[in-house]
Amino acid sequence: MMAESRKPIRVVLSSLLYPPMYSGAARQARAVLARMGTRIDVTVWTLGRQDLAASEQDEHGWRIERRGRLERPGYGRRFALDVARALAKGTRPDLLWALGVDPSTYGLLALSTIRGIPVVVKLTLEGEDDPLSLSARSAGSVRIALLKRAAAVVCPSTRMADLSVQAGLDANRVHHIPNGVDLALFRPPNPGERNPRSLVWVGAIQERKRPDLVLEAAMPLFERFPDLVFHVVGGLGRTPEARRFGEAFIASVPEEVRDRVVFHGSLDRPEDVVSKAGFLLLPSQAEGLPNVVLEAMACGTIPIVSDLPAMREAVGNCGIYVQGFVASDWTRAIENALAAADGSHEQRAACRARAEDCFDLGKTSAKYEAIFERLSGRGATG
Repeated sequence: MMAESRKPIRVVLSSLLYPPMYSGAARQARAVLARMGTRIDVTVWTLGRQDLAASEQDEHGWRIERRGRLERPGYGRRFALDVARALAKGTRPDLLWALGVDPSTYGLLALSTIRGIPVVVKLTLEGEDDPLSLSARSAGSVRIALLKRAAAVVCPSTRMADLSVQAGLDANRVHHIPNGVDLALFRPPNPGERNPRSLVWVGAIQERKRPDLVLEAAMPLFERFPDLVFHVVGGLGRTPEARRFGEAFIASVPEEVRDRVVFHGSLDRPEDVVSKAGFLLLPSQAEGLPNVVLEAMACGTIPIVSDLPAMREAVGNCGIYVQGFVASDWTRAIENALAAADGSHEQRAACRARAEDCFDLGKTSAKYEAIFERLSGRGATG
């Protein structure tokens, strides 16, 4: 007798930002869920798609629903009220997956407890939404009490997992699942396609990720390296402050190098640029486990990054670390890398091997699916 096929797990993904707006966490979640195929049924609740009608479907057939507007004050409270109305009307997923910790997450945790729906919270940024940082803020004890209601807290790095336990979260509910990379999508380019003396920076243009420092550091090198090009992949940030920073950064490019600083905006296929660059630059001031670094390594693009614990966990011995945020130090690191770029084949191969060994999206997705099956009561039966 044939085994009865199981119904798909009904997952609601809650994300402030959702593609096409740039969000590394949302891009990662989409990739993880897509790997699960028809074993899940996905609805996305977002505040960050102002181009949306009330509801639409994306290319996966998932329902994308706007729940309020991100730019309005009090968005978290209104999001929670909107979710409460949806749950009261009979919406009952098997679980909720919240990306990051913000006012909307607290609302989900409070409401889901009442409704008996398990919540999986994915932490994203050390120093921002790790529990130890949350506990140090105003009403920190309330924030942690709500976060303790989560059925599972997923941390992209071992350090964030350790910080979560230090803040008092149940170690049995804290899971370390690194971000994953689609190794078929992010792969080394064909022979002759890479410009080994090109730089790329990827992300939503914001001060924390310091694209301005990359430009300042690269300026003395354009004359020495005639084939040097600096690619910027990503759109403006979502807040007014981030937008002002991004606009000022774009306007700051000197006229004499404007043909060698290429702004691509947000791309559906960033791998087309990342894979052909020699080096990824990310002088970020804070990270969780940066997707763009993992994706670059999968392409054999060598990362030059700020010396943060998250970067160390991502890059290992495959990249170049720069301490601090002094432009001359970054210039020196970039110059040395560019000078040796033609002989960096072994280092590029090591980057790819690390991505394959540690950050395979298939393995990452399997770990999420195991959590989803357990929380939804759909675990495998013998």
